[in-house]
Amino acid sequence: MRINAPGRTGRQMIFGIAAIVVGLSSTMPARAAGPAKTLFVHVNVFDGHTATVIKDMSVLVDGNAISAIEKGRMEAPQGALLIDGGGRTLMPGLIDNHVHIFMTGSSQSQMLDPNSTFESLEKTADDEARKMLLRGITSVRDVGGPVFGVKP
Repeated sequence: MRINAPGRTGRQMIFGIAAIVVGLSSTMPARAAGPAKTLFVHVNVFDGHTATVIKDMSVLVDGNAISAIEKGRMEAPQGALLIDGGGRTLMPGLIDNHVHIFMTGSSQSQMLDPNSTFESLEKTADDEARKMLLRGITSVRDVGGPVFGVKP
């Protein structure tokens, strides 16, 4: 494994951005066959441990694990999916520690409507959870509400 990140240990970099890899893999549709490796090039890496963003990095993901991080453009392994980040920032997933997933997507009048079903409200909550994931929030703590059907 090659890691070249000024001021960071390999472990800090790997743990720092592992959450985003998991978040990306969970938002991608299931495929019958696809590349086992994904190479992100021209990304700025924010590891979540410091306020520093490391510019122009390459991050190689093998399956669901980061296998290499390198300054500059890394050579893509044969068959790897290549994603050019175009200078965008790759970072860990965000955590929202206080959400009410059922109340976020549904209004009070929808929840009190006698024609609303638990299933329809649950579907709205599930849709809201997916929207949160697409906004970069990979973990939440719901502090109330019937979220049993939303949990994986």
